[in-house]
Amino acid sequence: MQIKKTSSVVLTLSGIPKSIMLCLFDMVVYRSPMTLMQVVGFGIAGVGTYRYSRITQSASKDIDMKPRTKDPSFFKGDEESQQLLD
Repeated sequence: MQIKKTSSVVLTLSGIPKSIMLCLFDMVVYRSPMTLMQVVGFGIAGVGTYRYSRITQSASKDIDMKPRTKDPSFFKGDEESQQLLD
């Protein structure tokens, strides 16, 4: 269901929180240390995921705010296209 409605980028980005949660679970349950490289990597991935979601939200708001028109003069094309619009 989710695959039909989202892009591959969204599916890839949704795996990042899962990886972070698995590492945190591993740290708590098995008392495994987290390296500095892991902390930095997850921080970068988290910031990137946040920025992507903010950019896509603002882009969808911009699209929703654009006026929609059914005026045929809005569409510029050849005469056949105009006939199809009528």
